[in-house]
Amino acid sequence: MTRSAVLAGRTVADAVRNLFVIVLMVAVGAAVGFRFHAGAVAALAAVGLAVAVGFSLSWVNALLGLVIRDSESAGLAGLLATIPLIFTSSIFVPVATMPGWLQAFAKVNLISVVVDALRVLSLGGPTIRSVIEALAWILALLAATGPATVRVAQGRRPAPVGPVSVRRGQRQPDHEPSRKCSSHPRCTSRRG
Repeated sequence: MTRSAVLAGRTVADAVRNLFVIVLMVAVGAAVGFRFHAGAVAALAAVGLAVAVGFSLSWVNALLGLVIRDSESAGLAGLLATIPLIFTSSIFVPVATMPGWLQAFAKVNLISVVVDALRVLSLGGPTIRSVIEALAWILALLAATGPATVRVAQGRRPAPVGPVSVRRGQRQPDHEPSRKCSSHPRCTSRRG
């Protein structure tokens, strides 16, 4: 199986999981009074847009995971990139209430663009520009990170299993070889 197939499978699995979570959130929201005001088609488009942005961000995180081999550091790197984008977006406050220097960034922020598109799809209003901007961000992320992730993955050798000899890069047996051992290739080659 190719490494690109593993990456694609992983990101598609993330998208399916995200779809389940979104449907669950909409169901809970509906139970407490949330309603889509722009109609069923716009509601489906909002769910699709949320899944699409999650899919594109899965590729970003896959790239981070391949470049930064330590899982804790990769998770931290993802958070360090995401947290400033969230707090400088229009999720919590309207962009117009932000300082002028922050408004310029917040207007083009990925999170602001997607949240604004999700708002108009959920609550109604002019949707074309917001949705096109959000789709442009999603496609740009996929175009940049998808091929880069596959290239990085194809250039990587799988990590060896077991103790590794630093000098030669070959696996060493987990025990001292003896004349009676026949289960390890290195032990059998020493006898002959």
